[in-house]
Amino acid sequence: VIGGDGMSTAINPAENIIYGSYQNFGLNKSTDKGKTFEYIRPNNNILYTEQIAFNTPYEITPANPTALYAGGQRIYINENNGNPNGWRPLHEFVLDANATTLALAISPKDPTLIFASTSPLNNKTVPKLFKSTNGGITWQHLSNLPELAAMDIIFDPNNANTIYLAYSGFKPDAHVFKSTDAGNTWENIDHGLPNVPTNCIAINPKK
Repeated sequence: VIGGDGMSTAINPAENIIYGSYQNFGLNKSTDKGKTFEYIRPNNNILYTEQIAFNTPYEITPANPTALYAGGQRIYINENNGNPNGWRPLHEFVLDANATTLALAISPKDPTLIFASTSPLNNKTVPKLFKSTNGGITWQHLSNLPELAAMDIIFDPNNANTIYLAYSGFKPDAHVFKSTDAGNTWENIDHGLPNVPTNCIAINPKK
């Protein structure tokens, strides 16, 4: 619909706003339920001074639906429905100088709880998972997880303390993890999945 290599979609149902993107954070917005789109890529070159993923992650949360979050080497927020001049970083220092953000998740109940995974830009680091409990001001590296790329981070819509991770790469019994305490501890729930990359998770909200 919006050209290029189609990437991610996000929806603000309260205001009938649809976001769509293509490679390198080419961001578009529709205010008429997808009939037309306007180009809202950031105007001030913020984000683009950093290394960004080809499929740059961005998210919204029901707890704050007018805000967009996006990941470069830092995590950014736009609190005005994607206004191209409205982006700012949540924190001063990059998460990892040798990596960029791969996946991003904000709690549907509490926007101060944020998770971000990173992907290496070179061989000087490994994939990592980070957690913030103060809205992205400071971050903790969660080191008790596989050194694989966390491709998807999902909050349970019925329990904001429950989070799932999907890991890519090839490592037996290390592709799906679950936390029931907001990311303080993690349980491996791979349970014999094939040893192939796992890239996404979908939750049935009725179960």
